[in-house]
Amino acid sequence: MLKETEEQARHSMPAKGDPAQAGLEWLSVLVGFGAFVTFTIWVSEFMTGSLGVADIWALPLLSLAFVVTFLFLRIRPDRIDAIGYIPAVALNVYLIIGVYLNIFPQFGRMDFYQFYSTSYWFPIGTGVSFIFLAPRIAVMFSFSMLAIMLLPLAVSALSTDAYLWPVNSRLLVLQVVLAQIVFVILFLNVAVIRSRYSKTREYIRVLQLLSSTDSLTGLLNRRAMLEILRREIDAARHAKAPLIVAMIDVDYFKRINDGLGHEAGDVVLIHLGQLLTAQLRSQDHFGRWGGEEFLLIASETTLQNGHMLMEKLRETVAAEQFPSARRVTISAGIAELTDLDDATMLLKRADEALYRAKAEGRNRTMVAA
Repeated sequence: MLKETEEQARHSMPAKGDPAQAGLEWLSVLVGFGAFVTFTIWVSEFMTGSLGVADIWALPLLSLAFVVTFLFLRIRPDRIDAIGYIPAVALNVYLIIGVYLNIFPQFGRMDFYQFYSTSYWFPIGTGVSFIFLAPRIAVMFSFSMLAIMLLPLAVSALSTDAYLWPVNSRLLVLQVVLAQIVFVILFLNVAVIRSRYSKTREYIRVLQLLSSTDSLTGLLNRRAMLEILRREIDAARHAKAPLIVAMIDVDYFKRINDGLGHEAGDVVLIHLGQLLTAQLRSQDHFGRWGGEEFLLIASETTLQNGHMLMEKLRETVAAEQFPSARRVTISAGIAELTDLDDATMLLKRADEALYRAKAEGRNRTMVAA
């Protein structure tokens, strides 16, 4: 059960309000903004007649890639590893097209000024790769894009078209290449730091979950339930709302352990936890208090409604066929929060009611005085 809890913690999606979830939401907003800006540039240049040969169709496709990424981040954020290839490939391919059109006269006029202007965008393509892709993949992807974009320059420099190159242009191209390599190294270091930070935060999250989870049943443990109770007491007092707690005990549990073995007793506790959890409401908190005792915290619940809820749970248990055990019943003591109660006093009153339920024959619910 402990291993299952850890696996669940590792593979669960970030909850709403979690920093990771907030990061994904901000990322989707930035991608959506990128789609808007890209399309706005296309419309503006189209209206002024300044669109380049490739931009006529490349900019709308780039904007579409951003839109698709935005939608996937909103609908399927768990697929970000696969989604990330869309903007990374789209933006880098757009940059490659820009380089080829500006350098090789076969595709039009040779325009080194436009090439250098395009080269300013290379770090953005690299940055997008490292944002969406794993660091190792992003490094390979970035260097591959760099090779595809810049290696043909060497061919052009050594070809019969070399005389078309402006003076000192080769040095400037070399500077562009070296700068891009520096950017890749920089982004790699940032990505490694971010990855280590994310793993550390995830490790802390797993430890927090394990420290608040009962290793046998997978329910909240005593420490977590006590923290929740204190929080619920403060909330109930602030809202002037009712609150009840129920201390629950498995009847004659020692007989189960002695007669059928501790393994059978563990099965009973696990099955009981699952059975009661399935019957509870969204505002209820339920956990293992210790041994064969469980604790129920029911917020916004009056003593009368709490008694009805506990009786329903007790009858459900009595009617259940437990594996590897004889008939199982439970006893419970209920206490409602008063102005004089703190967490300790409230639990003590519920515990006293539980002892009365056991003293009067078990398989019943008693209310604290």
